[in-house]
Amino acid sequence: MGRHAAGQVPVIPEHLPTFISIGPIAMSTVVLTDVTQNISSDHASVQSVGGVTATLHTLHGGRRQGVQLLELSNSRFHVSIIPTRGMGLWKARVDGLPVGWDS
Repeated sequence: MGRHAAGQVPVIPEHLPTFISIGPIAMSTVVLTDVTQNISSDHASVQSVGGVTATLHTLHGGRRQGVQLLELSNSRFHVSIIPTRGMGLWKARVDGLPVGWDS
């Protein structure tokens, strides 16, 4: 979208679909897992001012033992990411409809 001066919010052209809203929202950073800093959590949940929820779960049992699952969602979009398996995108849904591919 190009470069923007400090404090300016990029404008998305009307002909492009938007799944998230972009606005002047105060941003903060929360570290849920970081190998270099030896930070790990079995379960954590964070909700932003903009309505995005991040939830981290550690799965148990069988081949999934110890695998972390990060779920990001807002009112329309839900995505499941597996950070301990190469940040693999596992599932995504928009307005309840699956988004993705079958290989």
